[in-house]
Amino acid sequence: MTSTIRCLATLFPFLFSASSLLAADTFQPGKTDGALPTFVRAEDGARACWRTEISPSQLAAKPNRMVKSMALSMQTQVSPPDEDWPQGRTLYNYDLSITFSDGRSGRALGNCLPDGPDSIACAVECDGGGAIVSHRDGGAVDLDFSQTSFIRLNYCGEQGDPIRFRPDVAEARFTLQKRPEEECPAVTMPDWDAGID
Repeated sequence: MTSTIRCLATLFPFLFSASSLLAADTFQPGKTDGALPTFVRAEDGARACWRTEISPSQLAAKPNRMVKSMALSMQTQVSPPDEDWPQGRTLYNYDLSITFSDGRSGRALGNCLPDGPDSIACAVECDGGGAIVSHRDGGAVDLDFSQTSFIRLNYCGEQGDPIRFRPDVAEARFTLQKRPEEECPAVTMPDWDAGID
């Protein structure tokens, strides 16, 4: 049953639910992580981050552009074996922050899963969309929102009215530049074990 859930989560990374979280929780470094360790090391607490900033001249040239800046942070969380996870578990958590040209901002939180041999899928639980992340030269990454066409800037169960980023074709893909690890903020996840509304 667990292998079936893992397979479905890999094939359909954006149909996230409790079952896909289970699939992410069973990842073990070097076994089922796919390309994940090429983005952030498979060590507890390891961090990686990327950022892009749209210049004022670029915003002025395209008045309909929505995004002003975008930042992706990842952090590895390794838990030792316990009664629920006898082999331990490794999560590749992410925080995606977007600032818009109209002054609004929001962030998405969740786990990333493998998506083919060279890319990963970072999505929001509870059908909140997401992005495919792939490598570019010089340590940069591409974020591609075209597969789901949107991302909800919150985490599953968070209260309030979240921003839904629905980019047009011109803003469906962004290239973010790698930042030094010492500049990368911690990715603080909600307490899933406390329950999700």
